[in-house]
Amino acid sequence: MAITKEKIINKLTEGRLLRKTAQKILDAPDRWLGTAYRKHIAKKTPTDPKKVMFIAFQGDYTCNPKYICEELKRQKVDCNIVWMSRKASSLSGYKMEEPEDDELAKQVIEYGQPAESNLDITIVKNTSADFYRELASAKIWIANSVEFLKQPTYKKKDQVFIETWHGSLGIKRFDASANSGKGWVRAAKYTTKVCDYLISNSDFEDDVYRGSFWPTQKIWRFGHPRNDIIVDPEKRAEIKRKIYEHYEIEDDVRICMYAPTFRDSHSFDIYDIDYYRLVAALEAKFGGRWKVLLRFHPTVRKYAEGKVPYDPEIMVKGTRYNDMQELIAATDIAITDYSSWIYDFMLTGLPGFIFATDIADYMNERGFYYSLYDTPFPVCTNNDELIEAIKNFDMDAYAQKNKEFLEGKGCVEDGRASERVVEEIKKILGNA
Repeated sequence: MAITKEKIINKLTEGRLLRKTAQKILDAPDRWLGTAYRKHIAKKTPTDPKKVMFIAFQGDYTCNPKYICEELKRQKVDCNIVWMSRKASSLSGYKMEEPEDDELAKQVIEYGQPAESNLDITIVKNTSADFYRELASAKIWIANSVEFLKQPTYKKKDQVFIETWHGSLGIKRFDASANSGKGWVRAAKYTTKVCDYLISNSDFEDDVYRGSFWPTQKIWRFGHPRNDIIVDPEKRAEIKRKIYEHYEIEDDVRICMYAPTFRDSHSFDIYDIDYYRLVAALEAKFGGRWKVLLRFHPTVRKYAEGKVPYDPEIMVKGTRYNDMQELIAATDIAITDYSSWIYDFMLTGLPGFIFATDIADYMNERGFYYSLYDTPFPVCTNNDELIEAIKNFDMDAYAQKNKEFLEGKGCVEDGRASERVVEEIKKILGNA
């Protein structure tokens, strides 16, 4: 009978604390060997001067990395592209008749690439040997989080790491004091050593970076590539048509998206909007037909089924749609609690509302950079307040507050962020 670490732990320990301690001790050699292995791969693997590796922590073709990739394709930049997937076994090349059961591969295929392009796209599974080999050989790393560095990975001097992040003008703190996950904080601190460039959309975001994990890194205040489709009215209209076709929404229906952030408890008690009253209030105030598009945070979406009464007459399930920015582009009115997506949505100038039933508790759990009441959005702590806020909504006053908020944060979004980032990438690749 084989002796395993699990059997040793069960024999030697009783109680959760002792088991966790024993597990860490027995896992330590694996961690050390893993770190040494990744460093060995990095040092022995030559850097490909034309390779760009994209890492979106969601594991999908989405967020800032997606829109940078799309601009590389649009400009037909001479480079080799690698994407990290959370699900696929290693997939070499994207033109596959059967891309296994990998959503990322399907998304890359859907977006396609110009036939005459020199791009070569490879998809690799996160944390696989292929992943670390591709990472070791890529001239440029482009990531929207620090998750992939929870396992320390050696970066060579001739490699460049561009951190795009996935927030905006958001209210939630994300420094070490606001995060209880030791692995995440350790990875964030490690990026202080390996990150070369940060992408920002405002003076405010610059200050957030400087006050958290990146006090000295070079900041490109270009705007966020993912927001280009939101700022540009023509792109927004095109995406809106796509979303309406995807969900088979009638042309005369307008969309109110409700997309709250997660809680560590994964509780759904705080998501208690009365959807029937909400739709009725929207129709009474703004006219026409309305539906509520529901999108829960990826960390809680598996708990959503059965927790939220669903009526297809007034609701649309948007939780599993891979690209949040496309949903934002299709949205006419926004409702959230503390999620930063509403600060992207405000670039449209359309109405937004805060529905937050646990402000004091969340303040203690996560913390804010500024008060909710300093935003342009009416703050509502229950259904009655939300309905009343909709009823009394003043578009002119909201537009003025929206303008003052963006100016006060030093926001530079103008719909050309992707172009600016790609120009810098071309310089690094020697294509400028």
